[in-house]
Amino acid sequence: MHLGLMAYQLAKDWDAETTAKMCRDGKMESFEFFAEPSYKQKVGLDMQAAEAKKIRKVFADNNVHIAGLAITERYDWPNVAQVKEAIARTKQYVLLAVDIGAPRLRCLGDKLHENEPKSWTIARIANALAEIVHYSSGLGVDVGFEMHGSFTNWEDALEVVKRVNHPRCYLIHNSQPGNTPPDDFDRVFDILRPHIGHVHFHDLLDAKFPYKKFIRRLRDSNYEGYCSLELEPSQDPLRVLHLTRALFEEFVAK
Repeated sequence: MHLGLMAYQLAKDWDAETTAKMCRDGKMESFEFFAEPSYKQKVGLDMQAAEAKKIRKVFADNNVHIAGLAITERYDWPNVAQVKEAIARTKQYVLLAVDIGAPRLRCLGDKLHENEPKSWTIARIANALAEIVHYSSGLGVDVGFEMHGSFTNWEDALEVVKRVNHPRCYLIHNSQPGNTPPDDFDRVFDILRPHIGHVHFHDLLDAKFPYKKFIRRLRDSNYEGYCSLELEPSQDPLRVLHLTRALFEEFVAK
């Protein structure tokens, strides 16, 4: 199990070189990019291949792995044309992921709609992700479906990836109570665990989610993937990273 940083939100104002150095100095093993124009890493579809490969080298030189590329495309649109456009853009992001060396995309659902049956929306999202992963897997890029938005609920998120039914499409557990309800934690964790391929953490001291238990269950189930931290901005980011690393190691320890 490897602890790293996600761009959202602590690293929002760091350029790529600063980000790589902060991860290295903060004992973060990896970094997950966020393809948003306001983020100073400037990773987006307008990036040239040479620029992407330069970023890849910067992180390699600092011995920081690239854990993934988070995108905000949605596949829940009732308008089929919008879904097709989202799929087409996502395939472009797959190529960008290849260029920067990201092993996965973070994809969203992202909403259920009151004016149509839930099963229709789930089927539409699953069909879109199936098309995407069929394309991306041939290029070595996984599709991670984040348990986010309307799909914070574990049953709905699980239904999507089960419908996709592809080994390279899996859940990104977002460490929210709806992902694994604290009052039914062990049962739900056991159901979800075969489908968890990536993890997002937030504040490890947040009592709303049982982080220590979650981390130890991941450890005991031989989870060997990345855990990307989504942290709030700070005036002393290195201190935050060091303290979070220390707390993580305490939780992991037997």
